[in-house]
Amino acid sequence: MGQAIQYDLAGKHFNSQAALERAVKEYLRQAPRNTEFKSRFLRDIVNTLHPDVLRSPYRSTGDFRILTWEEQCRRGLPTAEQWRGGILVETFFRGLDRWQDVTVYPWKHPSIEQQFIQALRAKANAFIPSPGLFDRCAEPGCSASGFDLEYHHISPPFNEMVQEALRLISAEERENRFGYDKFAEGTCSLADFIPDDHPAVLLLAQLHRGNSWVWLCPKHHKERTP
Repeated sequence: MGQAIQYDLAGKHFNSQAALERAVKEYLRQAPRNTEFKSRFLRDIVNTLHPDVLRSPYRSTGDFRILTWEEQCRRGLPTAEQWRGGILVETFFRGLDRWQDVTVYPWKHPSIEQQFIQALRAKANAFIPSPGLFDRCAEPGCSASGFDLEYHHISPPFNEMVQEALRLISAEERENRFGYDKFAEGTCSLADFIPDDHPAVLLLAQLHRGNSWVWLCPKHHKERTP
């Protein structure tokens, strides 16, 4: 078994990646929402561990804000529609001179295929409805309702849809990720670089016409998703 990766960040030592991840999770749980705050801890994570940041001339100033889904909607941010819930972490970048969304778990490196699956899932949000205040989770006995509900594909399942769509993305497009640039203004993910009229996106739209689905709360959606 390989030796655990250790980290020294913001004057603290972490014996493993798991220990650091737990610390970040707890830090985010306690951090304020929808207001600016300073964080040396998050700054050091972004500036020393984030691969896209390390490849760029930009660095976090240590100013952060964590926006709730409701605040993202209020500001009209595309993440509210693309990601359908959850918090958005942003930091102010020196050199870029603006706020930019950023992950504070940069050691989680999804494969190229996983990146495209996530991007196509975000593109698919254009073809599915948003939950309403009176919609309810379809799981028997569950009383969850409202805007936190998630769209669950029944037939065909999303995994089948996305695998068909992936076959329409060329090796060259996978290699250059459609020219993806983390810091391109007005973008928030790889999904923004995939054209809406790309054959993979058009196929996803076609597959969503007449598919069967239900609303599920996040807990039951996770349980039903392979």
